[in-house]
Amino acid sequence: MRKTKSAIKYGMETLKLSSDELFKLIESSKDYVGSDYKRWLARKIIELAEKDGIGYSQLLVKKFNIINSIMEEVAETDSIKEEFLDIFKSTLKGELYSNGFPYLGTELKVDWGKGIDYDKNNSFFVMNAFSDGLRDSIVGESDKEVSLIIRLSNETVNKKCELYSDAKSRGIVINSVGGLILYRLCCLAEVFPMDRVTIGLYSQAGFLYSEGNKDIVETFLSYYKIIDGFSMKSIELSSGGINSGTMAWLTARPIKDIDEADDCIELKSITLDEGELLGYREVDTKRYSRSRETMLSSILGEEPEEALGYLFKKGGLQLCTENITGEGIPITKNNLEDVIAYFGVTRSKELEWGFDEDIPCLINGSDSYQELLWNCLPLFLYDYKSGFECGSALSVDSSIMKGILEKAMPYFSFEAKELFYLCKEFTEYVGQGTDLVGKSFKEIRKEANSENFNIAYEFKLTSLKEYINGMSKSFM
Repeated sequence: MRKTKSAIKYGMETLKLSSDELFKLIESSKDYVGSDYKRWLARKIIELAEKDGIGYSQLLVKKFNIINSIMEEVAETDSIKEEFLDIFKSTLKGELYSNGFPYLGTELKVDWGKGIDYDKNNSFFVMNAFSDGLRDSIVGESDKEVSLIIRLSNETVNKKCELYSDAKSRGIVINSVGGLILYRLCCLAEVFPMDRVTIGLYSQAGFLYSEGNKDIVETFLSYYKIIDGFSMKSIELSSGGINSGTMAWLTARPIKDIDEADDCIELKSITLDEGELLGYREVDTKRYSRSRETMLSSILGEEPEEALGYLFKKGGLQLCTENITGEGIPITKNNLEDVIAYFGVTRSKELEWGFDEDIPCLINGSDSYQELLWNCLPLFLYDYKSGFECGSALSVDSSIMKGILEKAMPYFSFEAKELFYLCKEFTEYVGQGTDLVGKSFKEIRKEANSENFNIAYEFKLTSLKEYINGMSKSFM
């Protein structure tokens, strides 16, 4: 395993790829013969793993454990650039204490799983784990502001510790050391006032949306309000050479009213920029944990712009070029990607649910979200509930869609490619000597009335929907 781990780490460093990107390359390079260096290196990693006693299938299955081990090692040796540390520090208050984050504040050694706090007089964790200054602010005996900074790890939790047993007795699922720490913070907020305490959390962004941390992240949000939240590319954040994907920094304080609770964790993606007053530029804001808000209400809440087409919900999900009934939701440049994902996932869920049902907001901050999003594009263009007319702003041959396809094609699965090319080539064939402007794909298919095409179309449409339905479950 050690040689395999070293080879994968080397691949990430050399190719500047994230773990997901590298493993996607490995999946497609088992028997590769050619001159593409990236795929050649991926094949060599597979061969080395086999010599190390890990077969191709095993390598893919063990991806999470291998990558998690690499990331833990990197976190211990990598340093964070001063510019980012200054940004983090600006979000904190008072005296700084840290655990697993040696760059800021007084470093503490804490056994997070030992002892339970019932109240100030029956405290078997806080009174033993923390120094006077931090402890006094936590229990409410001091007015001094303090900040506790913690690095959250995805390492497997010790299931024999007291705190794990306490969480289990309350029906809260905990799978990681970082999850156990979040539960400890919830317990502190439940027992003590903590009016002068700011919590700073640093982790891989994937920790926040991991299926294994789903329960505890939701629990944490019922006790703490997110004050500031940033996501950063590790390749820019760290002085090390490995691309460990997206990293997260957030600060939180205990909520005093349940109405203040956040629906999910949203982080602003930032990049260093000396031209900005704060030293960084905000790129966008994305979701990094599961949401209770419906995706349709999120789309409806966006600022109106010039419509490229319309989404209809009443009477069944439908896409059209014109707002025929006056009840269409405008599809704009700003919400186009959200609508593509919403339509594709919702139409795919119909296989499971039997009807069009609204879905929660998707975790669009996930490193794998682009794959889900762009695999929905062929459904957006060619599903039988899609009615964009040839020659319209969202038809497959429009300038807007050509630009989108350029971004989307590298993410297409086998199923997405099969449906896309089948429909595109069929349209081109039917269009030879015939003007198709003003006709939707549904109309073109109906007029052609090709039994062979319709059989292939239904099969490939269903195959892509099954693929998207399975993939989408980890994003909601």
